Amino acid sequence: MLTGEELSPAPSPRVGRLNTLQAVRRELSRVYREARTGKIDTADASRLGFLLVSLAKIMESSDLEQRIEALEKLKYDGFIGCEYIPRGDTDEGLSWMKRMGLQ
Repeated sequence: MLTGEELSPAPSPRVGRLNTLQAVRRELSRVYREARTGKIDTADASRLGFLLVSLAKIMESSDLEQRIEALEKLKYDGFIGCEYIPRGDTDEGLSWMKRMGLQ
């Protein structure tokens, strides 16, 4: 026969607010440490880690979206960033800068 104690769920651990990337990283570190020390099951840690990484990606995307919206409101039409993709030697790879008048 089951008693009331056996039916009660285990209390969930207290988690701080996960409203910043730093807070999410801190929680991910805590989950990792607890899995390494055996305080939580590694399968549970893996699931929690997946959720925390997903949350961090969502936060990063949201931040990027807000920055782009701000630039669009300002009607900014300049460069936001450049990616260097090597092609042949260095001069050939950076030849786009000359074509755009940046060199």
